Amino acid sequence: MQVNRPDSGIETDTVVMSYYPVGGNDGNTRPRYQVEADITGFDIVGIPRVGSNTLSIDSNLRKQLSPELFDEALADDAVQFDNLTMNYDRIIWRGQSTGTFPTLNVVKNGLVKATHLLVEDGINLRVGVDGFSIPLWKAQLEWLKYDRNEAKNMSKNLDPDWVKPEGIPQNRFSITTKHFVEQYHWSPLWRSSYSRDAILEIAQNLTKLPIFIKFLGHSATATDSELMQTISELVEIKQNRQAITTSEADIKINYDVSAWHGYLLYPQFGSKNLIATANMKSLVT
Repeated sequence: MQVNRPDSGIETDTVVMSYYPVGGNDGNTRPRYQVEADITGFDIVGIPRVGSNTLSIDSNLRKQLSPELFDEALADDAVQFDNLTMNYDRIIWRGQSTGTFPTLNVVKNGLVKATHLLVEDGINLRVGVDGFSIPLWKAQLEWLKYDRNEAKNMSKNLDPDWVKPEGIPQNRFSITTKHFVEQYHWSPLWRSSYSRDAILEIAQNLTKLPIFIKFLGHSATATDSELMQTISELVEIKQNRQAITTSEADIKINYDVSAWHGYLLYPQFGSKNLIATANMKSLVT
């Protein structure tokens, strides 16, 4: 776990707790978090996900990360997170892509205090019309198709002022192997409705918590119909919050039809979302 502080040296009352997404680690993702810290002025903590930076397959860990058991998986981390966040006024939990799963676990179960929640392309379903997860081979094929499409077309909409920071060089074989091991550990959870269900539960029950959800028009993790269904359900919850009382925190749903999943690799994109989240009024005490 790495704390990235602004180079300005100015102390901040805001910390961002952000789990690394798939394939993310201190070498390839921490440089982005450092730039985000410099842009926002916030302290940004990069948190490795269990089973994501190892060469060893663990069948027991895969079971522990299943949808049925995942709510209990991160309970032991609560103490270290409490110690790290206790001196900040604003505690933003941010979930990016597959890094959203542990973020939602922490927030939903109240393991650590959260004053704000940011989710960026965190709906990870890819289920069939019958409600069951599509076969793994088909999910991988869809990912490859998306990846090819993004490589061909994303640059057409990319802000020319955005810069992707260079990561620390790493052994390609090691990174590739760790990626496949990570897929083994996390795929049962990724290919479930956990993320959507958790977001809806948080929005429904944690009414003092401001929530900013950034949906991407070109998502690598969910189909258009899945996104539209989730947005519809969130809008209904938002309207119910507003109808009941004005003392409820806001839910902001931003659906950017021109945005690509690859935007998450640019600190300028993430920083804008973090600032928008921090500016939301929190009623968490």
